[in-house]
Amino acid sequence: MKPVRVLISGAGISGLTTALFLSRSGFEVVVFERAEQLAAIGAGLQLSPNAWKTLQQLGLEEALNALGTFPNSIRLNNGRSGKQIATVPLGKTVHETYGAPYCVMHRADLQSVLYNACKQSQQITFHFSKSCVNFSSSEDQVTLETDTNGIRELAQGNLLVIADGIHSNLREAGLGLPSPQFQNKIAWRSLIPQNEIEDENLLEDTYVWLSSKAHCVSYPVSGGQYVNFVAILPGEESDKTFTTDDRLNGSSKLFEYFPSIKQYISHDTTWTAWPLYAYRNPLCSTHPLTVLIGDAGHAMLPFAAQGAAMGIEDAAILARQLKTQSTPKLALVNFEHQRFSRVSNVMKLAKSNGRIYHLPQPLAFFRDLVMRNSSPASLLKRQDWIYNWEP
Repeated sequence: MKPVRVLISGAGISGLTTALFLSRSGFEVVVFERAEQLAAIGAGLQLSPNAWKTLQQLGLEEALNALGTFPNSIRLNNGRSGKQIATVPLGKTVHETYGAPYCVMHRADLQSVLYNACKQSQQITFHFSKSCVNFSSSEDQVTLETDTNGIRELAQGNLLVIADGIHSNLREAGLGLPSPQFQNKIAWRSLIPQNEIEDENLLEDTYVWLSSKAHCVSYPVSGGQYVNFVAILPGEESDKTFTTDDRLNGSSKLFEYFPSIKQYISHDTTWTAWPLYAYRNPLCSTHPLTVLIGDAGHAMLPFAAQGAAMGIEDAAILARQLKTQSTPKLALVNFEHQRFSRVSNVMKLAKSNGRIYHLPQPLAFFRDLVMRNSSPASLLKRQDWIYNWEP
């Protein structure tokens, strides 16, 4: 393939990982980000072995080890009584089974690792405070239109990677694709400092509390300095106007579904509301010189803990195809062929897990009974098809 200049819209996890993989393959990469700088926003995320093995190819293992934590297990609990239903082994078991660890970390920490690695590459250029608003193309060139405080500029390349997240400007304005669908659920997120955590098990394991129409997850992040709590509750789309500091309201809603976690969380806890949106099906490319990756292409419910991982996988496969195929157009055709089935299956799993987690009584009773009578090894084995993947 002749020299290719790749434009990337968005400096999130998918965009940064793609920039790194492309630069290591010898491509010139230009990244456009609407924010003035990368800020420590968001909450925790989970890096399963498939994601870890992908990032490992970029030489990021040492930096990730320093910032990540590695839970011993997932503890599944009844949200009302707090009683344990089942456990899924992680830690040493996962590492030995899949050849890589199961890591949890703050999203901002992962973004920082990726950004610092990108800054070491002479192949990557960043432009901040530039919103990507539209694009046009010719036979072998794409022109990206950006906006900075009302000032429009144009940038040219041979390929445009759309990685600007779930509410992608370019997906809607540039490609005319539909917006993601609100899922009638709100993810309430909070970070609890380590010194406020009395139960040390919360600093060592991932917890899941199951309740009718809702569930809650906790795991340590930032090297164990905080515990990340995420409560998925029913909600209306108007809830997207909630920002932070909805303390009493958020906690009161939480305790209606999970009275057993009052021992961990007080009414003074600060929560941030994140409305959950998703696409019905993944979409990688509808244009010969553009490709959608990460949430811009396949935003999904978080119930398989694979949203970030799928974007990371996208980056590796896209770089591989661009390096090995004769033209960007052929590379994108092959990329979509490789990604569509896997991402579709992960999206289906996330939806299925949501239904299972939120079962009402008496169905929840039988769900718990099946889990209690399943061995920890068999519960982990259900993830083989996800975790065994390698780029």
